[in-house]
Amino acid sequence: MVGNQTLALADNWAYLRLELSWLDRLLRIAVARQRQDVKEIDRVAKSKVDQATSHWWKGLISLEKQIGNDDKHQRQPNIPGLTNPPLPNSYQQQLEARIKASYARGIVLGLPSLRDRAALTLFEKNLVIISLAPEVNRRYGQLYGYLQGKEAESLPTVDLLFRLLCRNDTEWRDARTRLTSSSPLIELGLVELLDANAQTLLERRLKLDSRLVNYLLAASPDPQVLESLVLAKKQKLSSILEISSTPKHWSDLILPAEQLGSLQHISRQWELQSQVDVVWGMTGNESAGLVVLLTGLAGTGKTTAAQAIAHSLQKPLATTDLALLDKSAQKQVWAEIMATSPRVLLVKSAQEWLGRNGTLSATEINQFMHQRSKEHCITLLTVAQRQTVKPSIVRQLDRIIEFPLPQEDARLRLWQQAFPAQVPLDPEIDWQFLARRWRLSGGEIKDLARQAAFYAVAESPLTSVKTSHLLQAWEQKYQKPGQRRGRSC
Repeated sequence: MVGNQTLALADNWAYLRLELSWLDRLLRIAVARQRQDVKEIDRVAKSKVDQATSHWWKGLISLEKQIGNDDKHQRQPNIPGLTNPPLPNSYQQQLEARIKASYARGIVLGLPSLRDRAALTLFEKNLVIISLAPEVNRRYGQLYGYLQGKEAESLPTVDLLFRLLCRNDTEWRDARTRLTSSSPLIELGLVELLDANAQTLLERRLKLDSRLVNYLLAASPDPQVLESLVLAKKQKLSSILEISSTPKHWSDLILPAEQLGSLQHISRQWELQSQVDVVWGMTGNESAGLVVLLTGLAGTGKTTAAQAIAHSLQKPLATTDLALLDKSAQKQVWAEIMATSPRVLLVKSAQEWLGRNGTLSATEINQFMHQRSKEHCITLLTVAQRQTVKPSIVRQLDRIIEFPLPQEDARLRLWQQAFPAQVPLDPEIDWQFLARRWRLSGGEIKDLARQAAFYAVAESPLTSVKTSHLLQAWEQKYQKPGQRRGRSC
């Protein structure tokens, strides 16, 4: 059995060598076919005039063969060094296994990272390889020139790209649509279509942005460079995502042992993934990222839990509350997440996206879930009730953690932690009475404590916070007409 140490690639260049080996085989087949076409032309041509004018009629010979029915040139080669595996048969599946193993060891691969960040299709990923190859070795440019009938032309044309990568009419149409209307490579300026005055799209040549070339050819590509590439020509985002490093600790969470243990395990799983997958050889079909749903009423500790996870991993926490955004802003924050891929992400009020009438399309949701589960990151989605999330999405989650309202003993601790040390407190406050009397969440307790402080200061700056101030705060907040919350025990 091939172990994960064998699967993992040494560096970015080891990955590029595999992709270029695939391209070599594709080009050998294309050259062999073209030479066969030339032989057919020589056989049919009866005079020098026929040979001289073959540039317009030789296509008739090729059209007699339905390339879409001859897929031999599309058979993918096995990856070198994987001769005895119980591994997937196709080249792409084998390659993905090696990419995943490399990620688990912390090895950065340039093109796979770009593919994941910009949500590239397989066609677009292969487009980049074909366009990058002449930057690696001039013989690729010479082969392109031969296949295009222009020996001096080293850049691939759209026509050559389609001939190499499209096996049938459907793939040809999809590829053309991608290039002309929706490819992030074009939108971001990472690939340029030259020859704007060309009469057809097929004649136009493709050229990679020089910054992208430098990034892709680095032994260890810099993720920050990728960030700048992805955001370079994109519509400027207004940073709706809030980035914070609030130092919350596990001790700040007052939760039942089961929920606290589950949250701590999320951090441990993220930290120990390389140990389990690479050193112990436990790599399976599971994704690198974790997508977790946190359910519970407001104030039950979901945000604090996210802050504690981020702090334990020494990572900043990217946060957004969808309930505070209109539909256009929700779309914008989705784009920002897809572009920046924060390592630890908290999406509050996630029912705005994941509910039955969510603002995102099914395709956008699938892209979001795929990217967040594929990359080495943690995604925390919060809702008040699990039922607001579509069942099809629930099945894609790695874990669901419910945040219950705190019991009396937990409420006692929450009351005792609700006031900073510098707040003067009346020693006669009966904390046990407060914990027993009202069934409140941690957030509600903090809010009442703050309102009580206002009542105390309004009475006199020298007055300490008393039980009477807490009662005033409760009555003001929860004894309004129609107010449902603020449960008395």
